[in-house]
Amino acid sequence: MPRFASLRAGRPVRPRRVLSVLIPVAALLSGPVLPAPASAASAAAYPSTQAIKSWGTAKVDGKSRAQRVNAVVSAGGVAYLGGEFTKMVSPSGSKSYRNYLAAIDGTTGSLKSWNPKANGKVWAMELSADGKSVYVGGDFSKIGDRSVSKLARISLATGKLDTTFKPRSVKGRVRTLALDGDRLYVGGEFTSIDGKSRPKLAAVDASTGALLSWMPPPLGPGRYLGQTGVPTPDYSPGHVFAVEVIGGKVFAAGTFIDLGGQAGLVTVDAVTGALAEPQYDPGRPIFDLEAAGGMLYAAGGGPGGRLYAFSPDDDDPRWRAKVDGDAVGVAVSGTTVYLAGHYDFIVSQDSSCYQYCPGGPGRRHLAAFAADDGELLPWNPTADTSTGPYAAAVGSNALYVGGEFQKINGKAQPGFAIFPGAP
Repeated sequence: MPRFASLRAGRPVRPRRVLSVLIPVAALLSGPVLPAPASAASAAAYPSTQAIKSWGTAKVDGKSRAQRVNAVVSAGGVAYLGGEFTKMVSPSGSKSYRNYLAAIDGTTGSLKSWNPKANGKVWAMELSADGKSVYVGGDFSKIGDRSVSKLARISLATGKLDTTFKPRSVKGRVRTLALDGDRLYVGGEFTSIDGKSRPKLAAVDASTGALLSWMPPPLGPGRYLGQTGVPTPDYSPGHVFAVEVIGGKVFAAGTFIDLGGQAGLVTVDAVTGALAEPQYDPGRPIFDLEAAGGMLYAAGGGPGGRLYAFSPDDDDPRWRAKVDGDAVGVAVSGTTVYLAGHYDFIVSQDSSCYQYCPGGPGRRHLAAFAADDGELLPWNPTADTSTGPYAAAVGSNALYVGGEFQKINGKAQPGFAIFPGAP
């Protein structure tokens, strides 16, 4: 089952296009697609569909894909990357070693000197509240020459480990992080932290890393399994892939089918850890979440992918969109939702097609929707490889996309792309 990850936020500027004919998702319900009337979304500005030339990740030996970027965050006009890469490559072909963490200038595309040197894969990144450091989670046991346990905080100025943040003994992979005030919520594949049982979801002190007493509902066996996300009750428990917090509610998503009795997505009280309303029923694995404007946006897989816009006060989606492959990453600006995934086409709501569905508008692994109503927007760059992008982040002047693609719009741009312009 593909991960998502962490689509956690981070984007020479071409003139922004102003288009008055869009393809609304609602128009895909039946019949041919008709031009939509002019709307606020029609006049919105989008980043360019053309990625600037920038450093990316090296090719995987013997494979037709780039070393994968799993997570991206944006701070001060710089994109910070975490993933499965060990080497970066410039547009001219020169190479530089970066073990699982790197930084690229969002304007010039040049590789920064920032080099924390993790010794294992990075799956999750989250900016600190003051924007001066980044929390990272993954498989690593060291940052530089310092021992850590799957979870760390790193200075953005120096690339050095912040030794005042000292989480203890995380037993298993960290896949996602979400900061809320003085708490850092941690999700993944782990079973315990600091010797205490915390299957797949926990909270630590954002300053010290100490485990908090917050305890989510019990996790039962079973997970969504395989490319079509078949719920399999007799399998080991599924994992937590994404966490977000809105107004005292913690939303956790993943491949589990019994986290407090909920499957794919669960709502938990941020104070007590008990189940909270509303509870959603996506009926499929959810790989990424993004909270923006008081709404929760969810990217899911299963038999075809989904993008949902949920209100934290209503169990029915405000809107949804269908694609013909797993949706694994979501990033949101003020007006636009960007979706990354393994899909090639937008699918009509009444269609039963879920794998290669050319009846709808083509979108090769990347698409944009109006945040308020789900209208499909004209922004339409293409990424290659069967999986393409895994993570996206909204920056102040660009949209950043990471994954294992080798090309954007047919031009070499391996593993990471910068789409300039206000997202």
